[in-house]
Amino acid sequence: MAEDFFVKFSGASRHEYEKKTIIRMTEPHERVEALLPLLKWLVQSETEPGEIHQCPICNQDLKVSFYRFMANPNLGISTYCKTCNSIVLFDSNKMPIWAPKPKSLREALEELEIRGDNNV
Repeated sequence: MAEDFFVKFSGASRHEYEKKTIIRMTEPHERVEALLPLLKWLVQSETEPGEIHQCPICNQDLKVSFYRFMANPNLGISTYCKTCNSIVLFDSNKMPIWAPKPKSLREALEELEIRGDNNV
């Protein structure tokens, strides 16, 4: 049966800890393919999934965050694995009932500043 929604790659980066910078990466195909089944399952969940899951590459903690911006009709999905040193971003047109309310970019930046969150 064909799915009536998509989860697709939208960007990737990694940390350069010595330089305290984030480096943009080309699409990490192996990682994307490994993450897609988990992300598709999560967006189909009837209840809001937790934030910490198991990384399909290294089996360590994988932080998964969902977000929405007013300017984008899609659900944003951010995955971060400290062990693999990678952040991979996805978009999905599936809007679960538990999806966060859309925010303006200003609201999102202010929230990150208040939390002191340096990770996606």
